[in-house]
Amino acid sequence: RKEDEWQSFLEKCEHTGVLDLKSVTLNFSKEYFDGETRNGFYIAPFMKNSWAASLEILHKVDILCQTLDIPYFADWGTLLGTIRHHGFIPWDDDIDIGVLRKDYDKLKYAIANCQNELQLYDVYNDACWGGHASRITNTLSFSCDRDLIKRYHGFSFPAGIDVFVIDCVPRDKKQENEQYDALKIIAEIVTARADRQNCKKNSDEY
Repeated sequence: RKEDEWQSFLEKCEHTGVLDLKSVTLNFSKEYFDGETRNGFYIAPFMKNSWAASLEILHKVDILCQTLDIPYFADWGTLLGTIRHHGFIPWDDDIDIGVLRKDYDKLKYAIANCQNELQLYDVYNDACWGGHASRITNTLSFSCDRDLIKRYHGFSFPAGIDVFVIDCVPRDKKQENEQYDALKIIAEIVTARADRQNCKKNSDEY
């Protein structure tokens, strides 16, 4: 059944082709970028640029996911902000989404093969990726590209959204403990691999 589902997904990707997400842009009013105070916290105009850039990426991811039937949901600070503040938490500057493991595999494939704008980073494709979550971003470095800055509403720094992968937990306690032990070992291997890479980069220090 899983193989059939994956095959159906691949066929949908082939039928869809490469989505031109570079040409997709949200429109914000000029007033949106004005500084303001919410809940006693001052939100500077540059923070608004960051918010707009993150929302731009979420919008592109949403188009991709809706086109290819990849479900996702608001998570962590984004979920809290949506309920408590009807938007961003005033002192938060990123967006968090969650996806089930099977849907994450589809999302990774779609980012790599079905669009022309975004990049996804995680411990599977970057040995030194030490983030607590995967990340979908427009760039990993400061940009002077005028077109990119314009597309991301005056924000020249990396913008992105964090992606938290949700795995199933067995109902059986013994199997749950086995899963926990296996994940702990995997985490230690990932950490050791990243440390090894860092040692190579800084070999003069050892």
